[in-house]
Amino acid sequence: MSKINQPIPPQTFEIITVDILNILLTEFAAQSDDLLKSVKFYFERISPIDKVNIPAVVVRYVGSRNRVSGRLEQNLTNIYAIDCYTSSKVTDSSDSDITSSKDLQRIMGAIRWILMFSGYFRLDFAAPIIESTVITSIEVSDQRDVRDTETTMWGRVTFEVNAVEGSEEVATGVLESYQTLVTLFETDKGYEWLSEKTS
Repeated sequence: MSKINQPIPPQTFEIITVDILNILLTEFAAQSDDLLKSVKFYFERISPIDKVNIPAVVVRYVGSRNRVSGRLEQNLTNIYAIDCYTSSKVTDSSDSDITSSKDLQRIMGAIRWILMFSGYFRLDFAAPIIESTVITSIEVSDQRDVRDTETTMWGRVTFEVNAVEGSEEVATGVLESYQTLVTLFETDKGYEWLSEKTS
């Protein structure tokens, strides 16, 4: 006989993935920079990114490390990979690798700035669910795809969130924008997230 007489709520590490995506989507859409406004966002996508979908950002949950455990709660370090893709056409008058690299750095720099912005210290969660957030690495791959007269590059921002997971239901306090400003659009290769301004 089941001892749990209520629906099991989403865990904090699940909600954080969506919250990161929503924050980046909202802030990129609010920028005047054409590159940032053109970025497509994907949730947990693992299929290859087509050039027609670039520039793109994929937010994925990687895993968690246990820091402190109690009877009713755990303090976890949750790890998220934010993968970025850029591409530029090869022409006689341009250096596509330089353009693609600059675009990639621009996108990754914007992600770093947004997630480290003091207003997002707790990622829109109510205290004390989120204890701290930090970007632990920013990496650019050495591999460059130059097929089809284009240079495609990718990089990764690794983001860690120290958060509390409870065995009882806890109100996370996610902002209303989590529900109202984003549309989940299912494609044949993954889930693309669009703001109402772009949908």
